[in-house]
Amino acid sequence: MRTSGELAHLLEKEHDELHTYARHNFQVYMAWFTFFITTNFVAMGLVVSHAVKGQPRAVTLVVVVGLFFCFQNALAVTGTRIVQRMYSAIDARLEELVIECLSPDTTPSRRPRVHAIVLHTYVRVVNLIEVTLKSMIVCWILIMGATAFVVA
Repeated sequence: MRTSGELAHLLEKEHDELHTYARHNFQVYMAWFTFFITTNFVAMGLVVSHAVKGQPRAVTLVVVVGLFFCFQNALAVTGTRIVQRMYSAIDARLEELVIECLSPDTTPSRRPRVHAIVLHTYVRVVNLIEVTLKSMIVCWILIMGATAFVVA
C-alpha cells in the first residue's frame, strides 16, 4: 500500500506530464497549421497564376487542386475539433488531480479552479484556426467558380 506522500508524488508527476504533453501538442499543432496554411496559399497562387495567364487546361488544374484542398481543409476542421476535445479532457483530468491533491476536508466551494494549461487561450486559438480553415474552403470554392466563369 502506498503512503499519502507517495500518492501525492505520483499525482504531481502525472500533473506535470499532462502539462508537458499539452504544451508539446500545441507546439506541434501550430507548426502543422503554419505549414498547412502556407501550402494552401502557395497552391492558390499557382492555380490563379495559371488561370490568369489563360494557360490550357487551367480550369482542370484549378478544379482538381481546389477539390483536393477543400477535402484537406475539411479533414483539418475535423482534426481541429478533435484537438479541442483533447484539450478539454486534459483540463478536466488536471482539475481532478488538483482535487485529489487537496485535503479531503476541503469543501467543494473552497476548491481552487487551477489550470496547468491555459485552456481558454488554447481553445480560442484552435477556434480561430477552425474559422481560418473554413474560410480557406470558401476561398477555394470561389476560385474554382471564378476560374470556370472567366475561362469559359
